[in-house]
Amino acid sequence: METCMHLFKDCSLARALWFSNPFSFKVEEFPGIDLMSFLENLIGSLPVKLKIQTLISAACIFSKIWYARNQLRVVGKMVSLQCLLMRIQKMLQEQLSWQDTGSNQRDTNVGNGVPVGSLELPGDTLFLTDASWENNIAGLAVVFVDRGRETWEVRLSKKEAYSAMEAETQAIFNALIWAKEIGLDNVTILSDAQVVVNAFNTLM
Repeated sequence: METCMHLFKDCSLARALWFSNPFSFKVEEFPGIDLMSFLENLIGSLPVKLKIQTLISAACIFSKIWYARNQLRVVGKMVSLQCLLMRIQKMLQEQLSWQDTGSNQRDTNVGNGVPVGSLELPGDTLFLTDASWENNIAGLAVVFVDRGRETWEVRLSKKEAYSAMEAETQAIFNALIWAKEIGLDNVTILSDAQVVVNAFNTLM
């Protein structure tokens, strides 16, 4: 029986991805009865900024594990470990590209490839969004992080979408809906979808 702990932490693919990421985690050394307690143990002793960077790394790993799972279960295609590592590395590099190119920070609450640890983000709450897309089906992920309480939550969903851009937009829209549900008027949303983020920046 597939469980979240097995899929995202304990299976051989997950362990390999966790160990191969820049933080080189040996996840078997971090106990937990569920993903929440596992991540709490993973980041428990870290400084606040490093906690956020670690959670972003975890979000990248979760996203690509979910992508690989859907490719196998829905499409019948197995994604290689090397391919997943490259995808994760690309996502993390996009987070660093802002600093590397010396770009000016935008006056917006929608992240655009910004390394979170280098930003003074407004408020204690933020949302991380990501999406996978295949055969007009989008897998949507939203992670809500409350830095003040040092807690986080995740919501996963599946919807129809006719492009990868639409899928990423739906993920951001889900974050906005979640923010409204819990009464947040001013939110920070981080996304790796540069085209979608640029569109939001233009509207703002």
